[in-house]
Amino acid sequence: MIEINLLPPEERIRQTKPQPFLSIGIAVTAIVLAVMFLINITTFLRNQRQIALLGESLQSVRTKSDQAKKLSDHLQETLRPEATLIRSMLSNEINWAQVLGNISVHIPSNLWLSKQELKDQSEGWTLTLIGLARPVREESAISSVGEFTNKLKNEIETILAKDNIYADIELLTTTKRKMADRVEIVEFKASYVRNR
Repeated sequence: MIEINLLPPEERIRQTKPQPFLSIGIAVTAIVLAVMFLINITTFLRNQRQIALLGESLQSVRTKSDQAKKLSDHLQETLRPEATLIRSMLSNEINWAQVLGNISVHIPSNLWLSKQELKDQSEGWTLTLIGLARPVREESAISSVGEFTNKLKNEIETILAKDNIYADIELLTTTKRKMADRVEIVEFKASYVRNR
């Protein structure tokens, strides 16, 4: 194939030289693309670093949240029985001041208490009295304990009946004989139980 150029010689030389405007345009475009690439890479790396920091912060917050939940659960489990007891005492369910007053009114002079314990749980409450009794003249210590615990059982039932609360009270009396100074002393435990 034969190529024939019919342009004058000046035009032929000009056409073979690269156009400066085209070279400048290509160079500017390349520079702009390189700057944009660098900006994008910098932004990407900065965002990656922030995401990593936020991930660490989130993990720290989760750990602290788990610790707070465990502490909250522990406190609820520990304080629930006390809260139930306080709620029960503050409610009109049982007038505990009246019950304790009846204990002091009905306790005979030859009987004394060494321990009183009240357990109030969701299934019911138990009032336990532990004490000692000694015989008086013709009355034995065991009969004194029986008389006292029966009177107290009747009084508690009366208090519960006033509040229209169903009472399932069971009396458990255990006796243990002790010899002290040649006097028979009976140790007893009376439990008054009410199921809810």
